Amino acid sequence: MRIAIFGQYYQNDTRPIIRDIFLFLNENQVDLVIEADFLKILYEHELLKKSYKTFSSYEDLQSGFDLMISIGGDGTILRAATFVRDLGIPILGINAGRLGFLAKVQKENINAFLQLVLERRYTFSERTLLELQITPDDGKIPTLNFAMNEVTLSRKDTTSMITIETHLDNEYLTSYWADGLIV
Repeated sequence: MRIAIFGQYYQNDTRPIIRDIFLFLNENQVDLVIEADFLKILYEHELLKKSYKTFSSYEDLQSGFDLMISIGGDGTILRAATFVRDLGIPILGINAGRLGFLAKVQKENINAFLQLVLERRYTFSERTLLELQITPDDGKIPTLNFAMNEVTLSRKDTTSMITIETHLDNEYLTSYWADGLIV
């Protein structure tokens, strides 16, 4: 099994969670690939000593991953979705925060859930993925054009209202004259 790991570091509260995840997955010889910035933080805080392969973009994840583990809260899962995009890699959210509407796995249940993952005994909760296309593409918009819950369009460097022409499945929907738009 090949698993990508993305996360946020939340001081000492995250230490036991990270330790448990890596201990379990390493003991079960899972091929782990860690997001480069997260791995750097883990090394800086001496949470890991072993060397790991890394990823830093969507392109790095394009082949052969069974799962992405997101360590953090719901915001971390939303960020993880920008790496996965339309690759079809499921994201398992391990909650290191407080609420966790999307990050369902609580720290007390990590080993039990990871065992189910290794046995491939789980179900998917499908989410809608949004893709944003800008026309004309003037190169000023970042290439990050995927989101899980919402996309926000807003004006920049102007106090004037903007016109936002919207299409749904390539069919004209309407135009908005506004400060911005949340889709």
